[in-house]
Amino acid sequence: MAFAQSTYIAINNVPISIAGSGLIQALSTLNPNGTGFNVTSATETQLAGPADALAQNNAQVGLLFGDAGTSPISIGLNGSVLAAQYANTTASATAADSNATAQATNGFALSGNTNGGAFIGSGPIGGGIIYLGNNGTVAGDNTPGQLAIGGSSAINVFVDNGVRSTATTTTGNALANADPGNAYGIYDTSIKVGGVAGQANLVNVQLDGVTNASATTTTGSATARAGLDDFARNQYAGILHSGFSGAAGNSGGLEPLVLSFGAGNTTIRSEVGVPATPGAALVQIGATANTVTGAANATAQADLLGGIYQNGVATFGGPPTSASGLQILIGQVGTVSGKAHGETNATAGSVNGDADALASVDETVGIGDESVLRGFVNPVLGAGSAIKIGQDGNIAAGGAVTSNATASSVTTGGADITATTDNTFVIGLALGGINGPAGTGPGVSIGGNGSFTLYADNTQNANASATNTSNADPLASAGFQDQTFGAYLTNIVVGQNVNVFQTTGQLDVDATAAAVNGIATASSGVQSNTAGLKDSSLTVGLNANNAYVPAFPPADPYTTAFNPGPISAFTQSEISSSATTSGVDGSPATATSGAGSSSIAIDNSTISVGLNGRVDAADLSQLGATASSNSGAASARVGNSTGANQYYLSSGVYNSDITIGTGSLNPGAGKIASGVTGTSFVNAGASATSNGTDPFGPGPVGDNADAEVKLLSTGISLGVDPNNFFGNQDGINPPDASVVNNIKIGLEGDVSGVSQTVGSSSASSNAGNAGATANLLGAGIDLEGPSTILIGSKGDISGQAILGSFTLPGTPYGVNATASSGDASAGLLVGLAGIDGNGAATTQLTAGSNTGDVFGAAAGLGRTTATSLTGDATATTNGLGLVGISDANVTAGLVTTNNLVSGDAFGRFSTTATANNGNANAVGDIDAFGLSGGGALGNKITVNGNVSGTAFLENIVTANSTSGNATASASSNVIGIDNYSINLIGSGIVNASAGGITQSIVNN
Repeated sequence: MAFAQSTYIAINNVPISIAGSGLIQALSTLNPNGTGFNVTSATETQLAGPADALAQNNAQVGLLFGDAGTSPISIGLNGSVLAAQYANTTASATAADSNATAQATNGFALSGNTNGGAFIGSGPIGGGIIYLGNNGTVAGDNTPGQLAIGGSSAINVFVDNGVRSTATTTTGNALANADPGNAYGIYDTSIKVGGVAGQANLVNVQLDGVTNASATTTTGSATARAGLDDFARNQYAGILHSGFSGAAGNSGGLEPLVLSFGAGNTTIRSEVGVPATPGAALVQIGATANTVTGAANATAQADLLGGIYQNGVATFGGPPTSASGLQILIGQVGTVSGKAHGETNATAGSVNGDADALASVDETVGIGDESVLRGFVNPVLGAGSAIKIGQDGNIAAGGAVTSNATASSVTTGGADITATTDNTFVIGLALGGINGPAGTGPGVSIGGNGSFTLYADNTQNANASATNTSNADPLASAGFQDQTFGAYLTNIVVGQNVNVFQTTGQLDVDATAAAVNGIATASSGVQSNTAGLKDSSLTVGLNANNAYVPAFPPADPYTTAFNPGPISAFTQSEISSSATTSGVDGSPATATSGAGSSSIAIDNSTISVGLNGRVDAADLSQLGATASSNSGAASARVGNSTGANQYYLSSGVYNSDITIGTGSLNPGAGKIASGVTGTSFVNAGASATSNGTDPFGPGPVGDNADAEVKLLSTGISLGVDPNNFFGNQDGINPPDASVVNNIKIGLEGDVSGVSQTVGSSSASSNAGNAGATANLLGAGIDLEGPSTILIGSKGDISGQAILGSFTLPGTPYGVNATASSGDASAGLLVGLAGIDGNGAATTQLTAGSNTGDVFGAAAGLGRTTATSLTGDATATTNGLGLVGISDANVTAGLVTTNNLVSGDAFGRFSTTATANNGNANAVGDIDAFGLSGGGALGNKITVNGNVSGTAFLENIVTANSTSGNATASASSNVIGIDNYSINLIGSGIVNASAGGITQSIVNN
């Protein structure tokens, strides 16, 4: 056995007190000038017998203090601290005819931690500045260490750890473990700086690291483990408070970690894995396992990637409770930046055995508190996490992680191939605030002007494949119950102006499963939520109306339509799955994308601007599911899963309150007009193909093909029951009257909501049935319960709902089912509303009471086609229809003349059923209304000016059958103005038109 162990500590428990100005250097590096990596290496090669190599770095720290009652570190006047820790720990084991085991581990292992068996802080720790007094080993020892500087300060911390293990053999098992322990820049250390007015204070932390495990064998199992997702184990954090607890009276009673700066211009920058220029993350965790005969298992994981982070608390025998908090207090001007970027990669390959690959990170957070993420509660006064800046402030918080898992096998029978990726929390900012006598304070407060850049980027790819003709069932899963939020559960207060507030949430997940003879299953983005601003608030004392806004987000084909204002929230979700079986054993293929998931730019949040401001919110979602089986059933679903009643929700503004105190449409040079916009654009497609020859198949489903798309797209939704995203649009569940949201602009501004859905749903079957459906609901503005939109003096309200593309020559949303031998069924359910209320008198739209227009438009293009060569064909187009403005009381401009309330509906739908040897049945039942009131008493329109309601609908239904029966039914209600009472308080025109083509054609 080869064994190597080491300890590298530059300053180890040395009390330091400098009365004047000074510099403290603590360099745990190969060279005394702070360069080079310390090395701990173990290598064993055996020609006969097992090979074992263990490399263990027991301690690797730049500045270590806190044991045995070490006093705080202090510098009386201006001071600088430089702490660096660079290390590589490697283990390599090579055997020819036996097992090979290589293990490499990093970090300082805490000992004696038995007081209640606490979780947090119990793992190996290494890093730049580490305080170990707060480890629960002494009763009442619950205070973080302190580094104090009387004048201006410069604290720089650099950490880079590499942990690599390689196990190689020909005959035997190969096991490679690479355990990076916990790597921190600054751990459990408060910083107190007096500062000097006009001078700079700096805390700069950069932490990187590469962990890699590789296991290779010919005959035997190969296991590679890089990192471990265990409670507070394998964490990478720039600045962290451990939140430790134990039975020695510490549980829930810890004092907060405080970074306090009195005077000067302060910058706190903590970056984990962030490259200097855009590119791959500098924290990488990789595992590779390969074997010919045996199982391959590769795991690449981490518990935390955190820029600035407060760990939660857990205790044995009791419920979780929050830690005391991490608090950043800056007296004057400040910049706080916390970012965490990382990548996990797992690859498992076996020729004749199982293959399992897992890549995941539990928490990736720019600036956050685990108590907020987990819902822990600590009622103690003074507890909680927050950032407070006395004057102007800048906040940058971002989390970005990529996880890739690939599992492959060329099997001789019965193998399971699984590739899984899962990044549970990816959060930019999550700070719950500090408990005070009058309640909990804001998570971020800035006394002067503020700027914010917040982001969360969650990327995952899972690929599972089996390439032999024997039975093997590949399963690929990318993203299950993942939460990706730019800002989460954080209340933000800015005393004066917001220069820019940009928050993004981006989810990009892909799952691919491919089999020859075996069941292929792929799922991606299931029960996952993405948001820019989630369960949070933003309060601005003065204005948020700067016209100049930096490029945001990065250039992308789907972002060209989004023109952000000074307060911008953006979400982008790209969710795809693909399942393929190419053999002849009748195995099915199933692909599911976005089932029960949501992507919302501003979700359940409150925004308030004191004077003038603009809020823009947009979601851009691309969803795809493809399933193909050469000899069995195929199922592809978007928004829903087999046997469930789920859907995908896309929205710009959802269940949120937005208030602009005054507002201005002509704010002057360098400023932007006030208003609120919400946009949802969805490209959703499902495709299922079965080439099987058995109409019955090995199970009850036969060789059928099923494709389904189910989604709701809204620009702005207010007052919708969170447990019922459809509100009352599906006619089943009423909205929750207790959920009330409003958009209010005191004087001038516009409100606009846009929804658009494009794509297709198609199913094709050779022997079995083919079924394709799409349930598509869209609203530009959706108001439920007593929710309202109010513009005090001058401004317009507009809502548009669009289905298909109207770019010439126009592309309808297509639903197509084709069956060669079985039945074909295609169904399109459509509900589009430019502006939709709930029919109650409390649903109120008020454009500028002085001058203002209200526009609502619904426009749809749809094509539904069912074709069968030997079976029956059924095609149906129906649903809630199209309406410009529905079920809402409307008040437009009352003082000036020529104001307008306009509702327009336009639709072109074709429904065709064709059966060569069976029956053909085609039904088109769809309506179009320009203005349509709700309830027994209808709704009201009040305006000084004109009212227009126009509706046009083309509903063409065709049934073709060569030898069976053919029936075609076309039914349309096209009404310009319906169930409204109209009050023109001055002179005006009421204009209504209804036109179209309703046609049924039978060819028999």
